[in-house]
Order: sequence, then structure tokens, then C-alpha cells
Amino acid sequence: MKKTLLTLTLVVASVAAFAQGKVTFGNDSNHYFVLGATLPADSALGGGVVSTAGNTASGTTGAIPVSPLPSGKTLVAALYAGTTAANMTLQTTYLLDATTWSQAGRMANKGIILTGVPGGAVATLRVDVYDNAFASAAAAAAAGSYAGTSANFTMTPGASISYPSIYAAGGTTWAAGNLVINAVPEPSTFALAGLGAAAMLIFRRRK
Repeated sequence: MKKTLLTLTLVVASVAAFAQGKVTFGNDSNHYFVLGATLPADSALGGGVVSTAGNTASGTTGAIPVSPLPSGKTLVAALYAGTTAANMTLQTTYLLDATTWSQAGRMANKGIILTGVPGGAVATLRVDVYDNAFASAAAAAAAGSYAGTSANFTMTPGASISYPSIYAAGGTTWAAGNLVINAVPEPSTFALAGLGAAAMLIFRRRK
């Protein structure tokens, strides 16, 4: 009896595992992670744009070589997925450090079993890259640190033992284009800069 129950439990667990969708989380030369607007300490690494024209492993402008960056910021890649755009949830985060970059601008691939997203049916996904000191790309952007977000895209996760890549398999609609990560100064920083400029103008007029 015990053996039968154990066998049934294993079968149920196996079926449940196969029911969950599987994907390979990563990016390729059509989806480099690049720095656009940077903090001053990282200015030599910035300037990347969405366009993939002229992308090469070593020559893409802004392709992130590794993190922590010179500013000390460490980046993380996050994968969101759901059965629709309205119910996407965070599936995994991947700290982008010296061990997880495959080359400049590209993370090493990681097999993921999705939660709440079945295999064999079209799912909606999104990739975020942001400063690991924050809980999300939105929080990082609000604080003036690094954040970048792909548009939502769809694909069909694997339903058995296969892990189709989010960038080149499963009928993915992730459009070609670098994912640009920007550091946007906080509104208070803009306000201080504006006050400084106004003070300089007043000082000049008084002269």
C-alpha cells in the first residue's frame, strides 16, 4: 500500500512538473543589454540605443561588460510571465555578475520552470534589467538608478522536457532591439539643477 501511494505521489508530481511551462531565460545578439544614459562614474560605458545596426559581440555601443559597474551598481535581470498581460508575475531574477555574463551585453542562459503558466499554450512575457539594490525596475527608475524594460511579448513555453529560448524559439514575438538600461536623475535632482541655473542667471544680471 505504501509503495502504491509513493508511486502515485511521484506520478502526480511528475505530471504537475510537465504541466508547467518551461523556457530558457537569456538574450542574444539581437537583444543586447546596453547602457544608455549613465551615472557619471559609468559614462565611458554608455551611449547604447535600441537599434541593432552593426551589433557585434565586442563592438556594440553601450554593451554592458560586467557588473558591478564602475559606479558600484550591480544589475539584475528579471523575467515576468503570465497567461495574459494582465496577470504576469515575477518568475525569476538573475544577478548579473562576473559569473553570469556570457559576453559583453549578454547573460548566460538559464532554464526556468514557470509558475502559473502552462506549457504548450501562448504566454505573455517581459524582461526587466535594473539596479539590484531595488525590488523592481520601477523602483530603481523612481530613485534615479538603472532600469530598462522590454515591451511585452508572447511565446509558447515548452510542455515537456524542452526549454525553448525566449529570444529565438516557441514562436517568440520579442522584437529585435537592444534592451536599453538608463539611469534617470530623480525629479529633485532636476529641481536642484534648475535652481542652480536660475541662480547663475540672476547673478549674471546683477553683474
